[in-house]
Amino acid sequence: MAKNGMRRQVYYRSDPTFEAVLARWRQEERAMERSDKSISPIRVLGTVRMLIKRAGYRLISDIEILDTRTGDKYRSITERKGKK
Repeated sequence: MAKNGMRRQVYYRSDPTFEAVLARWRQEERAMERSDKSISPIRVLGTVRMLIKRAGYRLISDIEILDTRTGDKYRSITERKGKK
């Protein structure tokens, strides 16, 4: 204890181990959110391809989507095979 009571760091951070673990936990949560957001365009493209196939249609050209927030483009490449 300091001369005139508890120090500021002890008063506000009573358990430094908990603070460190909590910071690591929050960092991992943010990383998971970023990875979930990064895989969502792939899920959208897969879902669109699946819906087209289930409806009885065949995809002739590539599907391209644009993220309006970031401006990133994602393209689903269609395999071009001979006529069936």
